[in-house]
Amino acid sequence: MDKEQFLASGLLEQYVLGLTSTQETAEVERWLRQHPELKEEVSAMQDALEKYSLAQGIKPPPHLKSKILHQIDSDGPENLLQVEPNNQSALLIRRSWTRFIWPAIAAAATVALVFTLLRNNAMVHDLRDAQEELVQTKAVCEEEAQRFQAFIQHPATKKIMIKGVERAPDLAVAVFWNPEEKLAFVDTSTLPSAPPASKQFQIWADVEGEMINLGLLKSAPQDTLLPIAFLQKAESLNITLEPEGGSPHPHVEDLVASSPI
Repeated sequence: MDKEQFLASGLLEQYVLGLTSTQETAEVERWLRQHPELKEEVSAMQDALEKYSLAQGIKPPPHLKSKILHQIDSDGPENLLQVEPNNQSALLIRRSWTRFIWPAIAAAATVALVFTLLRNNAMVHDLRDAQEELVQTKAVCEEEAQRFQAFIQHPATKKIMIKGVERAPDLAVAVFWNPEEKLAFVDTSTLPSAPPASKQFQIWADVEGEMINLGLLKSAPQDTLLPIAFLQKAESLNITLEPEGGSPHPHVEDLVASSPI
């Protein structure tokens, strides 16, 4: 049972109301030791119970105390333990106490209900927050998708296919290159999902004979575009296999794909 299941079980409320068994009490106290934040909730419940009890408390009739003292004086202390359980006096006492006990039980049940409603209300708020966050995330994703779509359809966007060399003839990676917006994205969905051990793909631009790092590449689900650095004077795009984390300079012997811009 995890924390959420424990809170939903109602054991915490029963513990505050003194309705748990010895085993249940031990279990609740174990949770309180493991999760100190639950102690604050127990304190809040106890405070609420105390305030509710004070607000709903029923005072005994004013004459009850004097009546009891008068009965003690009349019967004498020696007779107090000789009262038959079924006589009229015992019946009256039981009826009198019942008047006070049942409202107390009702009050306890009401407080338990209040605790349950408060927790359910908190869960509703959490669910509502999660739903709002999901809606916001979906909106951001849709906005990003529209932005990428607009970029791809832009008149100045050029699709460059970086084709595999002799050692990787089946490799072909698409790059969307826009000199006007000075933006570039690479479609990583066609990269091999499992490059050689301890290796990672890295993309380079050839600028006047010098290979400039444009970023590391990782395979990703279909239609995933990864932004890379844009270089206005780039003459070709190249992909090499480098040690994990990338290299400051390409290992030309590990070139896997290359295409002019």
